[in-house]
Amino acid sequence: MWDLYDGVSPEFDLEPGPSVDDAVELGFKPIYDAMVKLRSSPAFATIDTFLAYVTNPFAADTSTKTWNNIVTLAQHENIDIALADEFEEWTNRSIHTRALRKVGSTLVPTDYDVLVGRIYTPVPVDGSPVLTFGADHVFANLPLQTSLLYDSSLAGNRLYGAIFFTFTVTDPGLYEITASPVGAKLLDLMVNLHGVNSSVSGKTVGAANVTAIGQALTPGTYAFAVKAREFNGVAGCTTGCFPPAVASFSVQVHKLP
Repeated sequence: MWDLYDGVSPEFDLEPGPSVDDAVELGFKPIYDAMVKLRSSPAFATIDTFLAYVTNPFAADTSTKTWNNIVTLAQHENIDIALADEFEEWTNRSIHTRALRKVGSTLVPTDYDVLVGRIYTPVPVDGSPVLTFGADHVFANLPLQTSLLYDSSLAGNRLYGAIFFTFTVTDPGLYEITASPVGAKLLDLMVNLHGVNSSVSGKTVGAANVTAIGQALTPGTYAFAVKAREFNGVAGCTTGCFPPAVASFSVQVHKLP
């Protein structure tokens, strides 16, 4: 965000790769306007969502220098906003990056590859259960499952710790969104109602832990996310008792009578 705001200058890239030729100087207003639009976005807020709203005013004429400079700046950070929308990037690929990963009790700078691209799976609204990632997803057609691959510290906010879905309503009414675990894991379900979030967490451990949210919805596209947790096994635990977990699950959306 600072690179979009600050002055024009070459800058050293902390990630592996050459220095960045930062030719973008937007100032405050375009960034503020994008943050305001984020509040009512049907997508969960990510860097793709933010950049989509930042670039929208310039996208009508992609030959403008500002558009090209923002695209170039984002590409230096492995973000392809030229082939993306407010939900996700459209090209699945592996990128090489560097980050701190927890090894034992120590944070160690680590080089590794990250899968990026399409992160949303579409869900029908006829009640059909969805058990696999979408055909265009980075994990295309694999069973739905949360991942801690990039969350060695169990922070609970890393890539693929939450699995994202979209569905489209054409007939207004009351809809139920359901997530059902495979095995004894707790599922947290959050529905994005165009900036107003509705969420519910699993309360019991067991295969019967079905998490559901009912919402009165008008026509449009909506998104929801699923995370998983499990008890850490510490007797008398009072805080941090249910850290992020790997869990398989299914989801479904249907209109209630």
